[in-house]
Amino acid sequence: MTFELILIALVITLEPIPLVSFLVIVSSRRGVLKGAAFIFGWLVSLAVVIAATVLAIFLVPVFFVVVRRIFKAHGTNPDAATPVAPDNSKNPDAK
Repeated sequence: MTFELILIALVITLEPIPLVSFLVIVSSRRGVLKGAAFIFGWLVSLAVVIAATVLAIFLVPVFFVVVRRIFKAHGTNPDAATPVAPDNSKNPDAK
């Protein structure tokens, strides 16, 4: 829980950095053009993160199916648990 709180505090602390950098860019020479490029780059990076997340959501089940087919092709069943005999060496009354 402490780690999550520290992570949230770090995000809150670093949150104004893009806004301040945007304001510095806009106030510079040809700032509107540079500001538009900054926003465009930010939107492209956001789109890449969203696309990677959506691809991961769809590809993880596909990977699972491929792995199951590979195990079935080799004659092993990943769902079948190997039965283990109980260890009765500590209990002399068990037969």
